[in-house]
Order: sequence, then structure tokens, then C-alpha cells
Amino acid sequence: MKADQDSGRGKRILISEDSSSVRDMLTVELSDRGYNTVTTKNGKEAFDLIEKGEKFDLLLCDVEIPQMDGLALTCAIRNRDDTRKLR
Repeated sequence: MKADQDSGRGKRILISEDSSSVRDMLTVELSDRGYNTVTTKNGKEAFDLIEKGEKFDLLLCDVEIPQMDGLALTCAIRNRDDTRKLR
């Protein structure tokens, strides 16, 4: 892949993952490619950010995370008009 195709400049990614090592690895890898990352330790923290109006281009989440699992988080996001198209 060409370097210009690998640039995430200006894109925001929300990472919801309970494993600190996985969160750190994803943050490093994505930051190296120019993405801005925001991390949470559980689905409730992620959804709270979205409810507060934070905007993201992509959500990466673990399926088995505390308080609100990844499937419930995805459904909650897709049920909101303002975040329905978040991928």
C-alpha cells in the first residue's frame, strides 16, 4: 500500500477494549498511520462519549467488554440518528 493511501490524517477512531495491552497496541499502530484515537475500557464509557456529542469516523470494539458489550454498543449506536452511519 502506498504511504498516501495509508494516511488517517484527520480521522478519529474510538477504541473500546478492556485489555490495556490491546488498547495500547491499537493506539500505537493507528497513531503511526495518522489517526487520532480515543480509548475506553468498556462499552458504557464509549457510549457516554457518543451521547456527549463526540464525533468519530470509526469504532473498534471488543465483543466481550464490561458494562455494555460490543454488540449492545453497536446496536445502541445504530439506533441513534446522528451515529447510524458510524462504522
